Amino acid sequence: MFTVVISSKKVREDCQKKYKRFLEPLFDSEKFVFCDWDITGDSIDSAVPELKHYAAENKEWRAVIVEDGNDFGNGKIIEDEQRRQKNPYDFVNCTVRVDDLKSVDEVSGFRAEKYAAYEKAVSNPLVKLGTWLCEGCVKNKPELDEKFLEVSRECGDEYKAWLDSTGTDICDAEYDLCRNKKYEIVSQFYNPDLITFNRPNQVLCIAPRTFDDDKLFSKLAWAKTDEFDYSVFYDDNLYPNKLRYLIYDIPYFDHQNYESEYVNFLLFLLIFAGNEYPVDVLRANRVYKINCETDDNALSTFLSLYDFKLSNTGSYLARKINELNNRTPQILSESELNDYFLFDSNVPVRLDDDFDQELLKAEYRKIGLSRDCPTEEMDLWKAQFTRIIKNFKFFMKQPRRSLSRASDYVRENDTANLEKASAINKFQEEDVEEKLYEDERKMIETRIQSVCNTKPYFKAFSDSDKEIRRTIRTRMTKKTTIILSLVVLLIYLAGFIPLFVSNLKEDGALSVASTMTICAGLAMAAFGFTCLFFLRSKLVKKIRAFNEKMNEIVNLVFNGMSRSAEYLGKICDILRINSVLNYLHQDHDETSIQCSVYKNHIEQIEKERRECGYIFSKFINKKSVVTDIEDFEPYEYDYTKDVEYEYKVPSRLWSERNISFMQRDNVVAVPVNFVKSISVEREELFNV
Repeated sequence: MFTVVISSKKVREDCQKKYKRFLEPLFDSEKFVFCDWDITGDSIDSAVPELKHYAAENKEWRAVIVEDGNDFGNGKIIEDEQRRQKNPYDFVNCTVRVDDLKSVDEVSGFRAEKYAAYEKAVSNPLVKLGTWLCEGCVKNKPELDEKFLEVSRECGDEYKAWLDSTGTDICDAEYDLCRNKKYEIVSQFYNPDLITFNRPNQVLCIAPRTFDDDKLFSKLAWAKTDEFDYSVFYDDNLYPNKLRYLIYDIPYFDHQNYESEYVNFLLFLLIFAGNEYPVDVLRANRVYKINCETDDNALSTFLSLYDFKLSNTGSYLARKINELNNRTPQILSESELNDYFLFDSNVPVRLDDDFDQELLKAEYRKIGLSRDCPTEEMDLWKAQFTRIIKNFKFFMKQPRRSLSRASDYVRENDTANLEKASAINKFQEEDVEEKLYEDERKMIETRIQSVCNTKPYFKAFSDSDKEIRRTIRTRMTKKTTIILSLVVLLIYLAGFIPLFVSNLKEDGALSVASTMTICAGLAMAAFGFTCLFFLRSKLVKKIRAFNEKMNEIVNLVFNGMSRSAEYLGKICDILRINSVLNYLHQDHDETSIQCSVYKNHIEQIEKERRECGYIFSKFINKKSVVTDIEDFEPYEYDYTKDVEYEYKVPSRLWSERNISFMQRDNVVAVPVNFVKSISVEREELFNV
């Protein structure tokens, strides 16, 4: 079942930050999550803001409330009387019980103490949170007789007479009045309609306790107790019946073992949050003490090996400092100078993929002698122009993206690797300065042009499109061509009819006339086809001109990208060389700086060791023998950088262990081998 751990911000940060290195394998985001609890909140949304989100995501879930006694204002632990007492859940410490009433004369004092306890209990943050999660301790308003409510206001003869007349036991009557009073008080701050998410299946409370009173224990040990005498703190404190109560004994805040016991408490908390427990272990309205038994030998081995790895890392850094102090000065050769500092940057300014430029050209081989034969030229051109413009828009995205990547490249390479810069002598520094002046001159002389401004390109395309459409509209259709040809043929034949008629009787003359007619007809047909081809070639020429314009624009774009690459390359060189010169002009000692960085890392490691030793001083054996030395080599970090690293516990130190959990026969696997078992025992909270 998914678990929501509701705790103070301090408990969450102690688990996730301060003591994380000792608890890390126990974190499982799929099993549980932490939610901060603001005890000043006047609603469930303000008290636990994140709860609604996790409750909505999980139909079945449980809430684990950590009542740790934190001062939420400054994050310090307050060891007040409540935490020091045997039952830290008894917020009101009411001493009277309804079963002790013998007469009406005792009612006034009983009511005064009981009602005062209710008024005090309603201010307890745990009561508010528990009520929001479980509903109130009295879910429905008790149905009491109006006459009974009226006569019971005064504890006098009228109330006594009413009890005698109805045969009502005074304990039962006062019990009903207490239930009615509890309902009225809880209803003042609790509105069940405001709870819009699924309530938890289980609600468990865990409270650290610093109680230590041998006298009381000895008194209880010899006293005769009965289950009837068990404390009714839950009733006096207005706790809902669904709550289950756990306590974990922990030393006083200033005790020498406080830190280690507190880590054990967090260890138990994470194990408890990540595992199911047998539901019959915890009874309602009873308080149970948690015992988390640890394996001291396993814990000692675990901590000693972790300390050994930290110690090895510190020794490694100390050796690095010694090497720096004793190394001979470096000499940088001319070839190394060129390879490290004086090379020309090659800034990549290119398209993502090889773009097919044919997609930007118009096809004209399907154009016939007439406008609509063999295909409709206007539709053909519109389709092609639309396709070309779409492809051109895609094509023009590439230069902008390429320049953006090139700018990122410049930012990533604008600083030289200064590891060898300290070896540059004064003559090599002159070469570096000459390279800087030369690059600055070339950058100024490099003429760049904008390749991303598409406005003039589309204007040229629009002009060509209008011109081609105008040419297409002036061409004759197939129908017009045929009709015009027939008309010309008829006119031509009509002109030759008189010649045929006048030469019908002369055979030689008729033959000559026929030959002239045919030759003239062929010449006229050739002239007509020549005209049609001329009109076609005029359209083809304009489409070719469009393609040539497109080629010019594409070449212009590629040329602009090439110049931009050259320009950005010079910028990159100038920035890189300036970083070298700035480094050389600084008054510093590279060895001292690097040694200082190493010392900072050593101090951080020693701080980790001191904190670990402070928490677990009795478990760490600094003289332990490590057989597998390779697993405890120094942590692999770049210690040349002044960065605060996280020194986690080596993964090989974590190992799984089966433990009895809450019951002997209930076994769970935990990813830490220094926990033996987690058991519970009921607290003897009897009124004696």
